Amino acid sequence: MSRIKGNLGVERVVLAGVCQFGKEAYYDIQDIITSNSFSLDANQAIYKCIEKSLEKIDKLDVTSLLAASDSLGLSALLTKNKIDIEYIRSLFNFPIKLENVRPHAKQLAKIEIIQKEQYALMDAYNKLGELDGTESISEILGIPEEAIFEVTNELNNRNDEAPKQIMDGAKLRLEALAANPIQNIGI
Repeated sequence: MSRIKGNLGVERVVLAGVCQFGKEAYYDIQDIITSNSFSLDANQAIYKCIEKSLEKIDKLDVTSLLAASDSLGLSALLTKNKIDIEYIRSLFNFPIKLENVRPHAKQLAKIEIIQKEQYALMDAYNKLGELDGTESISEILGIPEEAIFEVTNELNNRNDEAPKQIMDGAKLRLEALAANPIQNIGI
């Protein structure tokens, strides 16, 4: 059974987009990917450094990423040799448009889902291999079904702050403001 591998080209495009456009690109994709979305350990480390750096600054540069790698204890992974440093530098020169970062991040998120589902089904396959035929049909069918539902539930139960409609709750807020007028008017 072949496993889907990460798409290193897509990973590079996403990293390059965030490196070049900073918070603007990061906020556009942070709801759909995490450092675990990357298949290469170095790319996971770079994304963690990006997140750390963007806590303090709006635009990234190579030195801010390297400083973040030191504070996260990831410098050994990212600065082993000259090629690693050159790869990080190349992310700031890679031709990418801001509007293309999110579609590539979506592809990366889908690959992560595919990998999770493959691992869950591989585990179900191994559990099915342990059965001896004395189990009920519902037990047998329940094993792969449970694997699929676990991944589906994980996706449905993500507790993130996804974009919302601007007007959600606006009427209640206006009514609350009208019912409780401010006594002291400020400048």
